[in-house]
Amino acid sequence: MAVQPIENQKLKIEVIKETKPKSEWQIAFRQLKKNKLALAGFWILVVLYFLMIFADFIAPYPQTFADHRKPYMPPVAIHFFDQQGKFHLDPFIYNYIETPPFSNKYVAITSKRYPIHFFYTMPQAKTHYLLGFIPMKMRLFGVSPPARIYLLGSGRLGRDIFSRILYGSRISLTIGLFGVLISYSFGMLIGGISGFYAGKPIKLGIWWEISLLLLGSGIGLYTGIKHHESMLYLRNGALTGAAIALAARILLTIGGFLSGNKSWLKPAIDIDNWIQRFGEMLMTIPSLYLLLALRAVIPENISSVDVYFMIIFIISFISWPFIARIVRGMVLSLREREYVMAAEGIGCSNLRTIIRHIIPNTFSQIIVLMTLSIPNYILLEAFLSFLDLGIQQPKASWGNMLTEAQNVIALIHYPWILLPGFFIILTVLAFNLLGDGLRDAFDPKMRR
Repeated sequence: MAVQPIENQKLKIEVIKETKPKSEWQIAFRQLKKNKLALAGFWILVVLYFLMIFADFIAPYPQTFADHRKPYMPPVAIHFFDQQGKFHLDPFIYNYIETPPFSNKYVAITSKRYPIHFFYTMPQAKTHYLLGFIPMKMRLFGVSPPARIYLLGSGRLGRDIFSRILYGSRISLTIGLFGVLISYSFGMLIGGISGFYAGKPIKLGIWWEISLLLLGSGIGLYTGIKHHESMLYLRNGALTGAAIALAARILLTIGGFLSGNKSWLKPAIDIDNWIQRFGEMLMTIPSLYLLLALRAVIPENISSVDVYFMIIFIISFISWPFIARIVRGMVLSLREREYVMAAEGIGCSNLRTIIRHIIPNTFSQIIVLMTLSIPNYILLEAFLSFLDLGIQQPKASWGNMLTEAQNVIALIHYPWILLPGFFIILTVLAFNLLGDGLRDAFDPKMRR
C-alpha cells in the first residue's frame, strides 16, 4: 500500500481567534440597544438636557422678560406664504394685538410681515452667559419689536412660555440629578456600613468619650465666639460634652449588659440596629408632611438659589433611609464573597473594604434605582413650587409655571398654560422607560 508523500497532503490548520470576554457593562449596553422604548426615553432626555444646557442661546427671550401688552397671547403661527399666496423663503410671523383692549383676544395684523432672524440680537439686549461663562447677547432666533415670537404662547404677565420652559428645565431637570447624587451617596455609604456590620457589634473604646468632649467643646467655642463670651461658653460646652459622654457611656453599658456584653471599658454597639431603627423612624413619618414641615421652617425672604439648594437637601434627607435599606440587603450577600474575605485577609480596613470592594459591586442595581428615582424628585419639586413653597417668581421652574393653571376658567380659555405639565410628564415617562430598559439589561434572565 503506497503512502502519499507528506508534501502532497493538505493540512488544515484552524486558527482560533482569542476573544476578550465582555464585561457586565458591555453586555448590558448591548442588551439596552435592543430595547426601542428605552432608547426612545434616552434620546428624549438627551434632547431635553441639550435644550437645558443651551437655554440662554435657544430661548428667544430672557426668563424675566414680559410684554404686558400681550397677556395670554396664543402661540404664533409661522408662515411661508403671505395673504396673496406668495411664497417667501424666509419664515415670518404677524404681529398680534388685543381687540378689544384687555379682552385677551388677539387679531393678526397681516399688513406687515416680521421675518424670523436667526442668530439675532434684540435691541437693548442684556448680556447673558452661555454655559455660565461665555458672555454674549445673540440668541438663536428672534423677531423685531413690536411683534413677539411666542412659539407656545404667553402667560398671565405676557411672558414667553417657551423661553420660561427652557429656563425652568434648569431647575426641574437638575434637581433630580443633584438630589439623587446626594441621597444615594449618603444612603449607599450608610447602607454599606449597616449591612457590613449586621450581626457584628462594634466595641467602643475611650475615643468615643474623647470625640464627644471635643464636639461639646467645639459647640461651646463656636457659640462663645458668636456671643463674644468664648471662655464661658467653652467651659459650658466642655461640661455639656462630658455630660453627654457620661450619659452615652451609661446607656451603652446598660445595653451591653442586656445583650450579654459585660465590658465596661469597651461596650459594644450594634450599629446596624441603630441605623435601621433611625431609618424606620424617619420612614414612619409621611414624607409629604415631613417635606412641608421642613420647607415651612425655611425663611420666606431667601433667594430662589438658596431655596433650590434647600429643596435638594430636604428631598435627600427624606429619601436616604429607603436607599440605605436596599443597599443593606445587597451588602449582606456581597460581604460573604471571596474577594471581600480576601481583602479582609490581607489587612484592609473595614471602611476601605466597604468603599473599594463592596459598594462598587452594587452600582449596576443602583444605577437602575437612580434612574427610576429621579422622576420622584422632579415631581416633588414641581409639587412644592406649585404650592408656592419652592422656586419663587420671577425665576422659572415647571412647577411654579403651573400655578397659573389653578384657575379653571383661565385653563379652559388658554390651555397652552398647561404645557409645562406636558414637559413634566414627558420627562418622567422618559426616565421610567430608560429605567425599565436598564433593569432588563442588567437582569441576566431578561437577556436574549
